[in-house]
Amino acid sequence: MINHREKSAQNNQLANLLLLIFLFVPFVACTEDQPNETVADNDSFSFVKVGNKWEYNYITDDYTTVYSYQILSDAGQHYYQVKFCLGLLCDSEPFWYADDHQFSIELGTFPPNHVFPLFKTGAAVGDEMATFFDSDEGDVTNILVAKDETVTVPAGTFAECYKIQQTLSTDDNILTYYWLNLKSGIVKMHLTGYAEDDVEREYFPITLELKSKNF
Repeated sequence: MINHREKSAQNNQLANLLLLIFLFVPFVACTEDQPNETVADNDSFSFVKVGNKWEYNYITDDYTTVYSYQILSDAGQHYYQVKFCLGLLCDSEPFWYADDHQFSIELGTFPPNHVFPLFKTGAAVGDEMATFFDSDEGDVTNILVAKDETVTVPAGTFAECYKIQQTLSTDDNILTYYWLNLKSGIVKMHLTGYAEDDVEREYFPITLELKSKNF
C-alpha cells in the first residue's frame, strides 16, 4: 500500500530498499523449486496456492534489484502466510486472503482485524474495492480503474488484466497501481516512493515487473 524511503547518509541502499505495501507490501529471491500441490479453497483466484512464487524486477531511478513473493502456508479460513523479500530484506509476517469473491494482499498480522480487498469478483470499472483508515496515512482506497488490459513484462504478455488504483487521502501525490491477472496474480505494480526530511517530500517512481513465476 504505502512505499517510501527516508534519507540516510549512513545507509542509502537500505533507505532505497524500504518498500511498504501496508505491512506489507506489494514478496528470499525465487528459485526453480516445484510448487507444493496444496490448492487454494477458491476458484476465482487460482494463483493463490501454497508454494507459488513470483519474482519481480524492482526498478527505481537509482538502481534495479529483485522483489519476490512466496506463499508459505495455508493458515486456514482463507488466509495464507506469505514471505516477501526486497533484495536481502525479507519478512514472513504478512498474510494474503482469498476466497471466491475477494483477494487481499494487505494483512499485516494474523488473525487480522480487517480484510482490505485489492480486488472483488464482478467489479465494474469505477467500483471502489475497499477503503481502510490508517492512522498515519488517512483513508487508503482501492478502485478498479480499467479491465481487459494487456501487460507485457519480462515474464511474458498477460491479457485480461485488471488495473487497480490505490490512493491516500493525506497525500494526492502518492499513487499505487496494480495489474492483476486472475490466473497468474500480480504481474506489474507502479508505486510512488518518497524521500522525506523535515521540510518536504521528494517523490520518485518505483516499478515492479514480473520476471518469473514457478507455476
